[in-house]
Amino acid sequence: MPTTISENPKFVTDKKSGKRKLRPQTSQNCNKLKCPSTAKVAKRRSSSITSELELQIEIEESTKRAKRCTAPLTEEQKQLRRKELNRLAAQRCRSKRKSHAEVLEEEIEELTKKNKILREQLEELESTKTELYDIIKFHFAKCHSSSE
Repeated sequence: MPTTISENPKFVTDKKSGKRKLRPQTSQNCNKLKCPSTAKVAKRRSSSITSELELQIEIEESTKRAKRCTAPLTEEQKQLRRKELNRLAAQRCRSKRKSHAEVLEEEIEELTKKNKILREQLEELESTKTELYDIIKFHFAKCHSSSE
């Protein structure tokens, strides 16, 4: 597929279709774009980043950029990257588990309140039923005694 170099070095223009596409990443392009290595990410983590959220966003952005690079990584870089990705995945998992537990606790409180209200209504209905049975018994007793 013949291509020409366009004004922007990140894009190429297809001669046949005339459409602009992202240039495939090569190790040479990767060095030009200055994709951060995992070692740089680890160094940034130890620097003075104030919040965990900023750190997480920065790492995710750098790993997204790093995924586009096809430059070979050393075993140490691969291991650091796996550890970093695993740490982020574990953090997301703990966060999801915590929010799910909070939702379940709220549901428990809600259902407990509803159960209490229903039990109170049941007591009222049972007492009303008992009163009505007593009235019916009294009425039958009065009617049967007067007819005799």
